[in-house]
Amino acid sequence: MINLKNYFLVVIFSSISSPVFAYLDPATGSIILQGLIATIALLLGTFKFWWYRITAFFTGQKDEELLDDDDDSEEHNK
Repeated sequence: MINLKNYFLVVIFSSISSPVFAYLDPATGSIILQGLIATIALLLGTFKFWWYRITAFFTGQKDEELLDDDDDSEEHNK
């Protein structure tokens, strides 16, 4: 019963709102966009790293051999 009272008190006090005087300048949007782009780049780089490790494990090649093969295939396409 005490936990239920505490729960209702938390809900009541958290639902009371007061005016917030905050200012978001125009640079805030660009910082958020930059963070999203950096997160996507980080995830793609991590995925590529682990993809080479996993394929090297199953093919029996070393990571460097897979990277060399990938570089050669790009040069032949040019």
